[in-house]
Amino acid sequence: MNRSKESIERMSAYYKNYASIFKKEGTSINKGVAYSMHIGYRDDNNFPGQGESASELMEKKLIKDADLHDGQQILDAGCGTGTLGFEITSLYPKAKVYGVDFLDNHLRVAYQQQVDFPTVFFSKQDYLNLAFRDNSFDRIFFCESLIHAQDKSKLLLEASRVLKPGGKIIIADIFMLNDDLSEEDQLGLSALRKEAGIPNFENFYTFTQQLIKLNFQNILCQNITGSIAATIPTISSTEQDISTLYSLSTESIALLKLGGLLSTIGNLFVKNHAGYFVITADIQK
Repeated sequence: MNRSKESIERMSAYYKNYASIFKKEGTSINKGVAYSMHIGYRDDNNFPGQGESASELMEKKLIKDADLHDGQQILDAGCGTGTLGFEITSLYPKAKVYGVDFLDNHLRVAYQQQVDFPTVFFSKQDYLNLAFRDNSFDRIFFCESLIHAQDKSKLLLEASRVLKPGGKIIIADIFMLNDDLSEEDQLGLSALRKEAGIPNFENFYTFTQQLIKLNFQNILCQNITGSIAATIPTISSTEQDISTLYSLSTESIALLKLGGLLSTIGNLFVKNHAGYFVITADIQK
């Protein structure tokens, strides 16, 4: 695998430490066990209290943007706990979804649900070195998993290899728009990267040029920062008097810590240093 041991350990610890928070806020598909671990989506028609979590709405948006059909072969690269695959096959029961991840604590949750979704299959793999044949998939999703790739160029090359001619890549992630960061922002970003095992945040403009060079066409980039910003705190919303921490539960302290980490991203959004994009593109071979 092309992951450093340190990076894997950090990512594993990050998701394990905050799993209870993600579970509470994420998608509950079956018996309340499955949950997603990514940023949520909100718009004017969908807001808290309407019965669907922001994470679930994000997955439904990605499915809609992917132009899926029954009978397709779909890869969820960096599948986490598998909720996107479950959502897809709930809507397209004749589609086959293959989810790959390399964190055992993610796959453990996914396997618990797999029995109820016979057309979803999971395996422990690194998406930089996939064990699938060339031209295997109609669609590949990277839902906040691209950010964890050590080598984004290799990720795109591998995606191109396993996509069928005319297949589509769907990416949802945070991208940098410029590097004109204050010292405070740089320190916050460094802390988030260290905590979550993120090698780097890709520049949006550089990344789209990579897509073009690799013969991806019909590239559509949606800046949905405004729709997900409401689910990410900013510094002002996470400030806490240290004297009150002693009276909080372990989960409440973890929630504050996670809020503090994510507030770095929230403030970069406010300052237009970063954005959240959904990118779709077709591969021509």
